[in-house]
Amino acid sequence: MGYDEPVGIPQRFLAEIIGPRAREMAQLIAREVESAGPTGLFPGGIVITGGGALLRGFAEVVQQETDLPARVAAPQGVHGMNDEIRGPHHATVVGLLRWGARSNRARKVSRGNGHTNGHDGGPVVTVRFGRWLRDLF
Repeated sequence: MGYDEPVGIPQRFLAEIIGPRAREMAQLIAREVESAGPTGLFPGGIVITGGGALLRGFAEVVQQETDLPARVAAPQGVHGMNDEIRGPHHATVVGLLRWGARSNRARKVSRGNGHTNGHDGGPVVTVRFGRWLRDLF
């Protein structure tokens, strides 16, 4: 910040800043889990996505704070997009695209118009948006 050229920073210095923030996020997750109900409602544990999930050791911190198994996950079943989009940091946008495609298909079927373009069974809009994302990245 404020430098024109990249500046090297010791990893220990970053860990002193990021470590407590990661613990705070894990505590917030633990509070949300507690407010959702008894831990027995989460037999599979917690699945972490998003860019923060890529922070080394974050799943372990979440597991310690929640006393539940925690793992990092990325979208599955994504076809025709770059590998970069398949990471946990793009899980929200991929999930929203899949949800939108599914609800669009359901709407078309309920109206008796189940036409798609034949590409992965998805509607034309989803395919176009996927193509735009692929070109972007």
